[in-house]
Amino acid sequence: MMVAYSGGEREVKPGDNFKLTLDGSEWQVVKLRRGESMYSPSGLGGTPVFACQHIFGASTALKYKEADGLVNFCGDSIAASLLSAGPKP
Repeated sequence: MMVAYSGGEREVKPGDNFKLTLDGSEWQVVKLRRGESMYSPSGLGGTPVFACQHIFGASTALKYKEADGLVNFCGDSIAASLLSAGPKP
């Protein structure tokens, strides 16, 4: 799914890895939480919610695990920090 973020747009899909800017931990996108969106800190309005799995690194985000063991992140934060996306446009 194409997700808008402060630098433009990027595709975010299951299997993508990203580094959480806040603490440097690494996460993997597992699935889109269909029908859910959240406020976007970039000021772009609502953004899709993605359920993610922790890969490595200490992270305070782990305290927000859902019943399925995954943590929800806003799509624009993921798009801005994808490890597989190469240089930002």
